[in-house]
Amino acid sequence: MRHTKIDGPSTEDTFCHEKYSELKNEANALTIQLEPLEKVKNKLANICQRYTSRCIWYGLAAMCFQVGILVELTWDVYSWDVVGPLTYFIGYGTVMAIHAFHLIIGTDFEYITLTDRLFLRRFYREAHRYSFDISLYNRLKNRLFIVHTDLARLRAPLPLSLPVPAHPFRCKNSGEELSPLDVYLTTRHYDQ
Repeated sequence: MRHTKIDGPSTEDTFCHEKYSELKNEANALTIQLEPLEKVKNKLANICQRYTSRCIWYGLAAMCFQVGILVELTWDVYSWDVVGPLTYFIGYGTVMAIHAFHLIIGTDFEYITLTDRLFLRRFYREAHRYSFDISLYNRLKNRLFIVHTDLARLRAPLPLSLPVPAHPFRCKNSGEELSPLDVYLTTRHYDQ
């Protein structure tokens, strides 16, 4: 049986409450500092997202224009015998450009990689133009994340000797509830 003090809060409880209020105040201060930076960042992100989208659409338009020119050359001006080698060199040149992108950038040529690169290049350029301090913003966001993590740790039920909230384990196939003992026994069985 566990004996508890009824007299008053322990020093651990007062420490937790003091630390909690200190972290809560710091989180509020960081949130207030981040508000104007978030507005500017969102504005810059919208500008950069529009730019990235425009670049992708321009690339599609250029490819359509290229196909249109090749179709025109194949059926109206020349025959396929003349345009065939031309399309080979265009295709081979495209492969060489993609390989050069891979060698220079060090990543695969994928849609996500390309759009992220376009977005970030434009974001840093716009941030410099609007005098947006990216390093300050990142430091504040990282500190806010750490403060929220510490707050979550302080609210955790085990150090405060609170009851653990019930969140039943469910079977993936049937959806029925499993007891924690069953889960322990099955995982223990697989570990051996």
